[in-house]
Amino acid sequence: MSRTSESVHLWPAAAAVEGNAPSIWNGLVRHPWRMLALLCLTQIACWTLMPALVNVGPPYDVVEGFMWGREWVLLTYKHPQLPCWLLEISHLLTGSFRWPQYMLSQLLVSTTFVLVYLLARDIMGSTRALAAVLLMPSIYFFGWPTPQFNHDYAQMPFWAGISWLLWRAARDGRPGWWLALGVVSGMGLYAKFSTALLLVFGGIWLLYDIRARNRLATPWPWLGLAVFLGIAAPLAVELFRLDFLPLTYAAHRNEWVLAHRARLYYIG
Repeated sequence: MSRTSESVHLWPAAAAVEGNAPSIWNGLVRHPWRMLALLCLTQIACWTLMPALVNVGPPYDVVEGFMWGREWVLLTYKHPQLPCWLLEISHLLTGSFRWPQYMLSQLLVSTTFVLVYLLARDIMGSTRALAAVLLMPSIYFFGWPTPQFNHDYAQMPFWAGISWLLWRAARDGRPGWWLALGVVSGMGLYAKFSTALLLVFGGIWLLYDIRARNRLATPWPWLGLAVFLGIAAPLAVELFRLDFLPLTYAAHRNEWVLAHRARLYYIG
């Protein structure tokens, strides 16, 4: 058989391969959870393996987290210690390997992707929600800095979770959403105190939105608030015992930033 005839016989196979590409893409779009799972697996694999192979040691914040994590303290002069507990747990479960500290950060980032998708799906539909989440890795903060696991990354899934649960609770009104909102809101403070800012704005939205405000006539938002206060109470007691040192640290840190960095540093 000549080379020409062989190539002719190969054309249908090549065309079939080319034709399968759009069908695969359409299948992923029709099943957004598959695309979302692929995104999360890619995020976890890439940003766990690359730092583990390239970095000679853990980033500074990770080293500090390991130092505090082994002490199992509730609060230090800087932050609450949930991220440090997670680092210590990863160390106890896996030993002195470097990859778990990188995977921990990517697990939280991927959880954030899922929660953002859930919120966006409720507001815009699954296709637009998927498009929004697929754009998130293009943001610098979800890429290169992620191996440096710290309080900023620990609070990310809580911020996304609070936003989604507040939306669901206000729209659905069932008690489970309010109770989950109370739990996640309380635990979010253990990740970083800046979660309180989101809670303040969430409360303002709750009073502004008519449909959400009507839910306050039911007992469930108040039960969720009681759950939140119960979870946050030990942190408040410890904050008082330390004479509000984390707030003093934040104020001094802010003065240094304003003196040595641009005034728009926090949003840049």
